Amino acid sequence: MKRSNLNKENSTSPTDQGFSDYLNSWLQWSIQEKQAILIDDWVQVGLCQRQKSNLSDSIQSYSHSQHSDPPKHLIQTIQDQQREIVELIDSRVDEGREELDKLDSSTKNLKGIHSSYRTSRSQSDNNFSQLG
Repeated sequence: MKRSNLNKENSTSPTDQGFSDYLNSWLQWSIQEKQAILIDDWVQVGLCQRQKSNLSDSIQSYSHSQHSDPPKHLIQTIQDQQREIVELIDSRVDEGREELDKLDSSTKNLKGIHSSYRTSRSQSDNNFSQLG
């Protein structure tokens, strides 16, 4: 008798399995998204995000209509994955800002060089014109 109760507790109902399937799909897209971020494949990142967005509607709908609870370990794994993705994107944004600052600084330096070159060139042209 006790054994049959354990089997019921450990088995997954079809409703819970369907919900888990949606969540596992979300997790797989998240893993692909993270890998795409790591190699700067932003087209793939966009694709993964669109797929997750599509899944989000299905997950919401499924969870409300079936009243099933998702497996806690799966939810924790998804949350961890999402946190890592957000941290990676934040890191990439910071790196982009640093690069932009470097480019802005380089642009200012080049403008200064160009300006001083023009000034010195026009002065030397004037000096040469005075010689002739």
